[in-house]
Amino acid sequence: MNIVIWGATGQAKVIHECLLEGEHKIVALFDNNIDVPSPLDAPIYYGKKGFEEWIAKQDSNHGLGFIVAIGGDKGKDRVKIFEYLIDFGLSPITVIHSSAYVSSSAVIGDGAQILFNATVGVDCNIGRCTIINSGSIVEHDCNVGNGVHIAPGVRMAGCVEIKDYATIYTGATIIPRVKVGKYSIVGAGAVVTKDVPDNVVVVGSPARIIRKVGEWEW
Repeated sequence: MNIVIWGATGQAKVIHECLLEGEHKIVALFDNNIDVPSPLDAPIYYGKKGFEEWIAKQDSNHGLGFIVAIGGDKGKDRVKIFEYLIDFGLSPITVIHSSAYVSSSAVIGDGAQILFNATVGVDCNIGRCTIINSGSIVEHDCNVGNGVHIAPGVRMAGCVEIKDYATIYTGATIIPRVKVGKYSIVGAGAVVTKDVPDNVVVVGSPARIIRKVGEWEW
């Protein structure tokens, strides 16, 4: 399948590595930053204007897939771009690397990315446009919302709930039955032992609130 990638920095290179296992061909990249060069052997275009000019020149959108390769605490961006590309008739690609373990009972949302050596356990639900990064463990009965980023090396015990657009940074640990609120950010290496409300940043062991965050707008 021919695909386009929105986002042309590190996450695009990671996605390219995952796609080497299949028969996908990257035909174009898009990014909102006009100073970003193409990291791959494919042309790059900038912003909605660049995309709309490019798509108008294509013979058909039929069979054209897409991946939104934007990591970090920009989950709302991923979901908005996902919806924008859906409106143009493109098909979302869900990326699951062959080294990842995904339980047969897990539900994986459209456009999710399950990367190298990640684990998604029994009866987990992973939302659309969510990234489970390299070496992370999402244990049994976890519910992870839309536009979430689980960074490398995160350890989530069973029955954890992560709300939409939250970000769990590298090496954090979350004990069983804890909830992390919408838009909230868990800092690298934090140990989360109690529920985290919406729109806050927590760090440390045990994790504590250090400030509030606002919703991202794209």
